[in-house]
Amino acid sequence: MPSYLDHLDWDKLKSFYVVALNESFTKASLQMNLTQSALSRQISTIEYQLKSQLFIRGADKLSLTSKGKILFDAVSKMIEQIKIARSLIEEEDSNPRGKLTIATTHAFANIWLLEHVSDFIHLYPNIDLSITLEDNLDHLYSKHYDVVIGVSAPSSFHFVHEKLFTRPIGLYASEEYLKKFGTPKVLNDLDHHRLISFGDRIDHPYNIVDWFLRAGCELGKIRKPFLEINSFYGKIKLAETGVGIITLANNNPAIKKLGLIRVLPEIDGPIVETFYNFSKSLENSKRVRVLKDFLMRIFADEI
Repeated sequence: MPSYLDHLDWDKLKSFYVVALNESFTKASLQMNLTQSALSRQISTIEYQLKSQLFIRGADKLSLTSKGKILFDAVSKMIEQIKIARSLIEEEDSNPRGKLTIATTHAFANIWLLEHVSDFIHLYPNIDLSITLEDNLDHLYSKHYDVVIGVSAPSSFHFVHEKLFTRPIGLYASEEYLKKFGTPKVLNDLDHHRLISFGDRIDHPYNIVDWFLRAGCELGKIRKPFLEINSFYGKIKLAETGVGIITLANNNPAIKKLGLIRVLPEIDGPIVETFYNFSKSLENSKRVRVLKDFLMRIFADEI
């Protein structure tokens, strides 16, 4: 025997979704161009079919019951999947087109991505980019972005993650700094140099780059940084102006552009892996694929 859910009408579910988003019949009726009484009847029909109350009607606004939240989550996922399907259908017989939402860290954007956005737009003028920058990757993976680029891969089976590149971390300083303070010859020489670190004030995806505070030290000991800054781009600017020594992934384009010199070149730090992550539902998306291919070409030229 069919369940009550089999008889739920999609138009009524959309009405439920809009009412829940607005927390108001009045606002939802204006948005949907329906009367409040018509919306109320649709919600009552769903509640009757599910034998469950979906809203708590307060003095100022509506709020979802626990069962209402379950239905809202389900309808939200359905709407998201329909948007994805529509986008893929529109792409099927055309050049890549439509909106592409990208989320990444400030470091990756400032060093790699933003410099090449104009080239990508020139190649794919029908793709509308939306870029969000945030260093807490866990927050990014929990939101609805088409692509997330970062140094970690999500554990969720809903994501596909493909490695963009792998690079070890090295030590770098400006020629001005090395002339003034000398060039370290061995790791212990770092005890007497100005080391610029992220510090432990923030949960940063690149926190492994502070390995040079412990490298060569006795167990349990750590060097005191000369300066801490919670910005990857800020560290590079400080090194450029001769403030101190920083850690940087080898073959980073900033090294050549700013004339930074590698310190202790025979020593590599931890490995940095950068991943291109996207939802499994977008595996066949041309927009997602052409961006990945574009980035791979950039890295092949610059790394």
